Amino acid sequence: MPKLDSTRVFLLRHGESTFNEQGRCQGCSDESVLTEKGVGTAGRTGAHLRSQPPDVILASPLKRARQTAEIILSGLKGSGVTLEFHESLKEVDLPLWEGLTYDQIRTNFGRHYQTWRERPHLLRMGQIRPVSDLYRRAARFWREVLPRRAGTRMLIVSHGGTTRALIGNALGIPAKFYHRTQHSNGGLSILEFEGVRVKSIEALNLTGHLGRVLPKLKEGKRGVRLVLLPVDRAVPPPQRLLDELKADFVTSAEGLNAKYLSVVDGAVRTGVVMAPVDALLPVLMTTIGARQSDSARWAMRHGHVSILHYPEPVGDGVLQAFNFSVSAETGAL
Repeated sequence: MPKLDSTRVFLLRHGESTFNEQGRCQGCSDESVLTEKGVGTAGRTGAHLRSQPPDVILASPLKRARQTAEIILSGLKGSGVTLEFHESLKEVDLPLWEGLTYDQIRTNFGRHYQTWRERPHLLRMGQIRPVSDLYRRAARFWREVLPRRAGTRMLIVSHGGTTRALIGNALGIPAKFYHRTQHSNGGLSILEFEGVRVKSIEALNLTGHLGRVLPKLKEGKRGVRLVLLPVDRAVPPPQRLLDELKADFVTSAEGLNAKYLSVVDGAVRTGVVMAPVDALLPVLMTTIGARQSDSARWAMRHGHVSILHYPEPVGDGVLQAFNFSVSAETGAL
């Protein structure tokens, strides 16, 4: 494969693991392995990448990521792809919680769990500062790898927290906004670098290759989900898209207000927000804590949607996906 002028980086969270299935905290524990579903996710991702394979796969050595990377590599046989393991790609280190269910953590570590959710960059476990330390690891990884792999296509197979930190560090999003992006099992994100500086983020948490219409609601089926649809002028949204989303409302960025973010107990409301890119991007970037001055790096595309989820009426939002493709022919996801 010819060398690229820029470095194209695909970031993948491992397939579903046994601890994911059981609702247990994983951290740097290496007890968790892929479930049957997780093995299938890795296989489908390898098939998806076959038409334009990476030059190299860089993976966390933890079993769930290692298995995912090895399955993908086996699906790319004959393409010359190599596989390396990097300690810096391990998951966030949460030694007091590893192996516990999240219900147990909330019950037994209530104050610390509140810090984890609301001020993750300030959480401490003894001498360990889990999120701050993870961001430092991410910075070290980029410093070491980007100069050595300039002009190539890289696939990074790691973890949800690690992917957040890698993207956050590259885009200058502070660690206090750690929970503002979602990374599903098998979700793909794409960054483009020029030298050691990120040029653009092309996609975040794409799950279409897994046959999912939209990413799973990590925070539960509650609150409001906004589907941001870029348009240049006032046009009706594709009916097929509205039907597929089961949309409860359609509005513009200017018309978006508190009434649309009101929460119905035990349900999630879905709305489509139609507006030009320069009206939608500030909404997205404010939600995730990105600098408005970096808007040129966010390559929001027509014919694609981005998805924000607000679990609580006055709480923080989460970017579930960025640049999820909509079919030009049918208007469907």
